Amino acid sequence: MIHVPLIVWWAGHVPPGGHILQPITNAVIPATLLDLIGKTPPDSFRGPTLAALLKGDPGTLPVFSQLSVSPYAAKKDHPPDPVPTATSGPMFSIVSGNWQLIQHAKYGNQLYDWTRDPGETDNQANTVVGKAQLLPILSELQGVIRHSTTSPKSLSGR
Repeated sequence: MIHVPLIVWWAGHVPPGGHILQPITNAVIPATLLDLIGKTPPDSFRGPTLAALLKGDPGTLPVFSQLSVSPYAAKKDHPPDPVPTATSGPMFSIVSGNWQLIQHAKYGNQLYDWTRDPGETDNQANTVVGKAQLLPILSELQGVIRHSTTSPKSLSGR
């Protein structure tokens, strides 16, 4: 994940002083901009707009990403195993609530509580708490993948 602040300012159209503190996906930005100028985003745009969040609605949007294998990474970009990166295999990721699930072709499922462990150092996938969270988040990830027009349907049959 990349943490990049996005500032939207348009007097009379975007409420002043609002902050969206939850992670969002940059895939919703084009639809949001069209929505702000009064145009209906095309169906091909991924996900809903941020309009409700900009107005203070605490709803949630899944943050989904996918990376295919990257054969172009430099040697310095290859972290030690078992850190899941695109240099060692394709991967999907989704942030749902406080949890981030990474589904990696080589390393399988890794689950992190991003609010308590933003550095992703403590994989919770095999803990009691993590196992209780894993199935619903896996289901949510598979739903996002099924509805994506650009994603393969799974990683190696997972």
